[in-house]
Amino acid sequence: MRQLLQNVCDEHPELQQEIITKAPRPSIDSTLAVLSKYEAAFREAFPLGDSPSSDYAYNRVRQHLLQLIEALRDFTPHFLPPNEPQTALSFTYLDAVTNMIHTLPDWDTYQHRRHKEDAYDELSKAWALVIREAAKRAGGIHLQLGG
Repeated sequence: MRQLLQNVCDEHPELQQEIITKAPRPSIDSTLAVLSKYEAAFREAFPLGDSPSSDYAYNRVRQHLLQLIEALRDFTPHFLPPNEPQTALSFTYLDAVTNMIHTLPDWDTYQHRRHKEDAYDELSKAWALVIREAAKRAGGIHLQLGG
């Protein structure tokens, strides 16, 4: 469905804003459920008995890895300011997806590690944005989440 909407928006850019405004906002639970499915498909694609960081393993899981990374890129802006006014929800989302990225293998080849490093780079910018936003509100009291 996502690919279909992407194709329609590519062919008719004037519809993009209307689709965005009419589409329901994703919840954290539904988003993490979708991302978990991508992560499960990624994990299931690994070959048996081979090193999980080898080039062979990477080639077997590459498509699923790219789908997971693309889904993260698609969902993350929904949970960042100004789209998400509650910094606690932003922190919850970022914590969950950062943990997903932590579990990705450290591939043997540098070019393969690039996906994980790029994801860390994007997430670090998202964390910085949310922390800056939380620091602005109530003198930073939002940063004192859970003690």
